Amino acid sequence: MVSIHGAITAERKSRIWQLWRKGTSMSVIARDIAKPPATVYSYLLYHGGMVPRRRTFRPGTLSMLERKSISRGLACGMSYRALGRQLGRSASTVLREVSRNGGRYGDAGYSRRLPAIDAIRRTGNG
Repeated sequence: MVSIHGAITAERKSRIWQLWRKGTSMSVIARDIAKPPATVYSYLLYHGGMVPRRRTFRPGTLSMLERKSISRGLACGMSYRALGRQLGRSASTVLREVSRNGGRYGDAGYSRRLPAIDAIRRTGNG
């Protein structure tokens, strides 16, 4: 019986691409990973039948630690310049990061999402 519950795990995704490269049919791949053929079809269609590139971040992008420092500094009432000096970055970099995520008071959920964003970066999924 094919399991229709649960997400496609990283292992299953890897197996899909491994079998797809060999020219294996979608129905055989579906049986191999214990998912319905429609799931395999949808997954391959979404990616255009090509392995997605691994997500990378531009050099100079703020690290999670720096983002957390900015979040905590804003909560303490620090200025953008003070935060920039503390991080060794320009105030405009700090301002741009804060603006991108809802402003000084705008997105309280941003700090709650940091652990999830951090987990995605560590595992390479997404």
